[in-house]
Amino acid sequence: MRTIATILAVLLLSLSASAAQPGRTLPFTQAQNQDGSKFVWFIFGNAGFNYAYVPAKDLPSSPNFREVSEPQPGDVAWWPGFIAIVKLHDGKLVSYLTAESERALEEIEGLFGKPKFYRYVVRN
Repeated sequence: MRTIATILAVLLLSLSASAAQPGRTLPFTQAQNQDGSKFVWFIFGNAGFNYAYVPAKDLPSSPNFREVSEPQPGDVAWWPGFIAIVKLHDGKLVSYLTAESERALEEIEGLFGKPKFYRYVVRN
């Protein structure tokens, strides 16, 4: 069985590879994605995990995510004004489409403090 982490990792890698192609666009502007929530929503939706869009500040109250203490790939790192996807076991977070915007968790913690982590809840 493929896990959320596996599906998201494959999708992130394929989107990152295609991001440099001419004409590649996202269905939102950078200004609409200031808190990272549009990107996370877009990635999860394209991986088949649909949920009603919520801005980063409202993610903890979403019925589609639950807080976890030990993050895994595919989980969401949350700060009150920003979210990003935990990419792989390399300690990197992805908050945009290109490899240049991957950031080490420690680097982000230095700027914004420690995040809380949330996992998508699969509903049958």
